[in-house]
Parts: sequence; C-alpha cells; structure tokens
Amino acid sequence: MTVPMTAGSQAASDYVLRVENLGKVYGGAVALRDVSLAIRRGSIHGLLGENGAGKSTLVGIMSGQRQPTTGTLYLDGVAIGHADVPSMEEAGVFLVTQEPMIIDHLSAAENLMLGIWPRRFGFVNWRKLRKDAARMLAGTGIDLDSPAGKLDAVARGASSTSCAPCSAAARSSSSTSRRRP
Repeated sequence: MTVPMTAGSQAASDYVLRVENLGKVYGGAVALRDVSLAIRRGSIHGLLGENGAGKSTLVGIMSGQRQPTTGTLYLDGVAIGHADVPSMEEAGVFLVTQEPMIIDHLSAAENLMLGIWPRRFGFVNWRKLRKDAARMLAGTGIDLDSPAGKLDAVARGASSTSCAPCSAAARSSSSTSRRRP
C-alpha cells in the first residue's frame, strides 16, 4: 500500500508525522511494502482499505505499538529510531480505534483513565482521577459514575475519543502518574 504524498511544494518540516518507505513483515507474510505518508499538525485522518491491506499495521507503527521492518518514521522532521506508545502520545500522536476497549464493570471515569490512573503514596488518587476525567469528558454529557457497560455506542466512542488528546497531558501532569500494572 502506498499513500501518495500530495504536497510536492511542502517542506518536510511542515509535517508533524511522516513515514517513508515503511515495510512490515510477519514471518513470511508481507503486511506493508514501501508505504509513505505525511500528516500536517492539527489534522485528523481516516484510513480506508480492504481487509488485509495493512491499515492496522500502519497505524500500529505510527502510534508506537509496532516497529517497522524497514523504513523511517519522522516526528517534526526528525527521524526516530524506536517509537513507543508513551513517546508518540507525548508528541501528540494518538490512535483511536474503531472499537473502543471498555471494561464494562468500571465507571466511565475509570475506563477513561485506564493506564494513566494517578497515584499518590502508592494508591490510586481517586480525587485526581475524577477531576481529570471530568475535564476530559466536559461537554459530552457522559456521567463519570455511570458503569461503562451501560453506555450506548455513541457515548463509548465519545469516551474513547475524549481520552486520546488528554492521556499524555494527564500522564505528565503529575510526577506520580504511572501506567497501571
């Protein structure tokens, strides 16, 4: 799959995220071959294609979930050798999946903050968790205390989308924030 870079006159530094000649091989199966793509800061993109076209593999590489077999990933024009999810989120690159991952028996707030539950003295800081979740869900109409399993499909999607841009900020807003074990 090759996505053409249509900004012929644009400088490489105009793009927040750029991939060049990416390839990914799993065993003997080629998932990606020679993919190039450039994304401007502040833009939102959707990726469409047939089953098996490499969409999930490409976004997995761009979000730091997977490593490419070949090719180069650039952030703000600088080649990066090894991307991981926290560093990509810190740089403003987030993956919002089509099917949100929800743990039904947890509240909307707890689901929203999964992986970034704030801690204090080794325990979850519930007050900060609720405050951060309320900030992220402001204007969505989603009740923080509502069991996530009872949210409708639209609220589940809104919850997942609300989390993405805030997760790096929430992670860095407290020196005690850690990934949940």
